[in-house]
Amino acid sequence: MKVFYNGFNLHRQFPSSENLVESFIDHVYQDLGNIEVSYHNAVLLVANVLVLRGAKNETLPIQGKITQISCNEDKVLVLLDNGELLKITDCVTKVPKLMDLDCDDYITRISCGSKLTTALTKKGVVYNVPNKLDFDGREIVDMKTGREHCLLLDKTGNVFSFGRGSRGQLGHGSLEDESEPKLIEALAGIRIEAIEAGGWHSCALSQEGDLYRWGWNGNGQLGLSDREDSGEDGVAVMATPQVLDVDYNIRKIGCGNRHTVVLTEEGELYGCGWNKYKQLKNDKKENFYKMTCLADFSKEIVETIKCGPWNTLVLCKERKLG
Repeated sequence: MKVFYNGFNLHRQFPSSENLVESFIDHVYQDLGNIEVSYHNAVLLVANVLVLRGAKNETLPIQGKITQISCNEDKVLVLLDNGELLKITDCVTKVPKLMDLDCDDYITRISCGSKLTTALTKKGVVYNVPNKLDFDGREIVDMKTGREHCLLLDKTGNVFSFGRGSRGQLGHGSLEDESEPKLIEALAGIRIEAIEAGGWHSCALSQEGDLYRWGWNGNGQLGLSDREDSGEDGVAVMATPQVLDVDYNIRKIGCGNRHTVVLTEEGELYGCGWNKYKQLKNDKKENFYKMTCLADFSKEIVETIKCGPWNTLVLCKERKLG
């Protein structure tokens, strides 16, 4: 797989000698199954082997088939196909069985934020680890965590959220916390196909290619400004989801701590928010308050876009020759 990347590289998470990768460069990773990025490391899943690059440089063969990886600045979580959960800090340890987990139930999905870790089981039990939540998650198909909040997407396109709400990141029209998952009413009736959680903001992509975003906007990560040269947009918090008014359809989304990126149907990458570490583009602006074109990926076969806290990654299939 070919991975294009830019942004923060002080710990050499990526194969570049620069502390800041100011413009997208690419690297081909053979047999790459997944990649996740934290402040300190890039965590690669390569043919069922875990590879850490950055502050730690380790190759860790794992006993058992890996189905998912997730990380924050302190740890890496590894989920195996038998439901076992491993934690990697200074060493690899097995996470104890979750409280009140049925003997015939097991974890099928994880998501790791800075202040909370969430898990979903085969029977649809949702955990704010280690606590079991009072919520039926049997129809949940995706789970994303920010620093202190979590989004859940079900198969019908409904979005739920819980956790810290102090910056409007839950989307319920207030700044209140929610200890249990709660339906985001403003998105009810809209078929949502993808969700992403930034540090303190959130995004949802509809079946029609519309982007809804809400939460903290301190660095322009909601893309609210209607002026290309705006120095600010005056809105610090938006607690209710609103659609992004643009003249293109969106097919992929990603959120960093304070930035948002989208890939259009035409293959162009747009972004807004914090740019101190060139996580958006090589430009002297530290903040982009409006969705701005970052790069053209129309000639690539883009599988997904991802963000580290201060990075942007575009994962592409390699084109076969001949």
